[in-house]
Amino acid sequence: MCLLKVTQKLAGKGTKIYTGWKVFDTGALHEYLPVPRSRYLFRYFLHEGKADVPVNQWLKANDQTIRASGTVSILGDMYQAGFHIYKHNYSPMRQAGFDNQFAAVRVKFRGVVAIGKEADNVVIVAKEMYVPYRKSKRTQKVNKKKK
Repeated sequence: MCLLKVTQKLAGKGTKIYTGWKVFDTGALHEYLPVPRSRYLFRYFLHEGKADVPVNQWLKANDQTIRASGTVSILGDMYQAGFHIYKHNYSPMRQAGFDNQFAAVRVKFRGVVAIGKEADNVVIVAKEMYVPYRKSKRTQKVNKKKK
């Protein structure tokens, strides 16, 4: 996911924790990868050289500066790299609904460095993200104890 337009830049120093939505690859179409359905993969960029998404821990983004993809000028809209998270769940749920290859996951984030647009969606760029471990719905039903 890339921002088409940066609408606001922030310092990224805040410690307040927010929630949003992130779309991950589930590995369902990657038969050559032994990825269980309960794990996630980053879709576009690796994190610390790995596609696997670490869960139940805070992840930190690198300190690169990147340009919004929808800019026309030579300098463009530059912003600090980070995790791109949807503010609202409509778009990620729609993407995940198209194919079981994707999962829309509610994540926590802090340290917002930019807010922008991707098509008509509000996207937040954060320095830190927390992805909780979630079992698939099928696994949850099987493991649920009867009362």
